[in-house]
Amino acid sequence: MIDKPDDDTRVTVEGAYFGSFTEAIRSDGGDCLFINHNRAVSNDVFLNVTEDGRNSEMNSNDVLGGSGFHFSKTSTFEAEGVLIFGNKVRPSFSGTYCVQLECGLDITIEANCFDQITTGPGIFIDGQVKYVREIVIAENWIGRASGAAGADYGLFGVGQIRSITSSMNKYVGFRQAAINMNGLAGGTLIGFVSSKDRFHHPDPSVRDIQLTCAEAVWIDGADFAGTAAIVENTGVDGTVTNCDFSKVSNLTTGILTAGLRYGGQRKGMTLLNKGTTSIPSTGTPTPVVTHGLTYTPSAADINIVCTNNPTDDPARFVSRT
Repeated sequence: MIDKPDDDTRVTVEGAYFGSFTEAIRSDGGDCLFINHNRAVSNDVFLNVTEDGRNSEMNSNDVLGGSGFHFSKTSTFEAEGVLIFGNKVRPSFSGTYCVQLECGLDITIEANCFDQITTGPGIFIDGQVKYVREIVIAENWIGRASGAAGADYGLFGVGQIRSITSSMNKYVGFRQAAINMNGLAGGTLIGFVSSKDRFHHPDPSVRDIQLTCAEAVWIDGADFAGTAAIVENTGVDGTVTNCDFSKVSNLTTGILTAGLRYGGQRKGMTLLNKGTTSIPSTGTPTPVVTHGLTYTPSAADINIVCTNNPTDDPARFVSRT
């Protein structure tokens, strides 16, 4: 149990074993927590920080059974400048998360192994009461236990969250979606980036990425593999670039709706909404392409490809919406 002033004094818990506690380590106040190289088995929660926790580090802990790292805020201070690095968390039969943030600013979750998840999301970013912002989730393994009925999401975000980056993670086998950014109406979820994430699904998964009320989205360099790669609900905008859709079994859901724009994909993407037309060889034709999109394309969205080389003036092609 830790409760101290905000005084830059370092508190270290290192090399300990915790077994069968409700909370292995609890902090109700104070900064500079260094929780490193501990082993915990069958605790309900490994680390519960209810206030402050600024400038802290959780490194190389091995957590088996139960939930992992939880951060919340009761009054003034919140978790800020926290590094969660190189941990192994396997919630297995009794845990409901590996990391849960109910507050937070400038938090890095990097190079962890979050595996054998059976219930709830692997990482839960909960901004329903307090703001959560500037979160980087990078180079983690986030995996569902094979056949688990309750492991719905690898990364789940909801509420008032800003600037969430998921980069070079491996998401494995989640039931509903590997990533679900579920913002509230009114622009509460702003700035979600998925960069070079990889999706693997030995168990069936409905979606790789699902978005609701998410603004300023950028999905780049992903390797998709779910039944549906990206599903958009209301209030989504952003871009999708450099992705691989070749392992996706069904591209009938979520591709090319009014929110996200798709361009420059690596391979495997078939556009649902497309159309062709033939231009006569004489005159000044204005053919119409029936494309089925829910929005009117701009001139920048239109590409004209000549199957025969025009002989009189190959430069005179004008596209209009």
